[in-house]
Amino acid sequence: MSTAAAAAAATSRAAPFATRFATWFALPATALLAAAAGLAVGGGWAEPELIPLMRFMAAIKALITAGAGAAVAWRLVRPAPPAASIAYGLAIAAMGAGSGLIWSLHAAAGACAVHGGLATLLLIAAIDRRGWAQALSAATARSPAR
Repeated sequence: MSTAAAAAAATSRAAPFATRFATWFALPATALLAAAAGLAVGGGWAEPELIPLMRFMAAIKALITAGAGAAVAWRLVRPAPPAASIAYGLAIAAMGAGSGLIWSLHAAAGACAVHGGLATLLLIAAIDRRGWAQALSAATARSPAR
């Protein structure tokens, strides 16, 4: 086997591992670390009767972040451009940090982070629509016919 063929084979074996690592470890870990950083900022100020509402809003934002993270993880199972993968990770991290900020009662900063991350995620998905279409067609090709 030539050196170029061996390098190509090694790269093709490494790419799925890197994609799996990014999908199943790095992306959730980044979102959790960002949420922890948002919680570590310290408590903000809110009227005592609004604190349960703020915490409920933070939990809903965390569920939205988890859903977006699951969709991105599903997309990243197929090869994606490195810049798009990084942008997806940063968008999910911003959303996770925003949820943590809202939980710690920093509502304005948290809302900016969550909605900014969501807008970034939608923008990157619109730019990467060919990758989403390929992932969807591959998923439907594997599903049994009804």
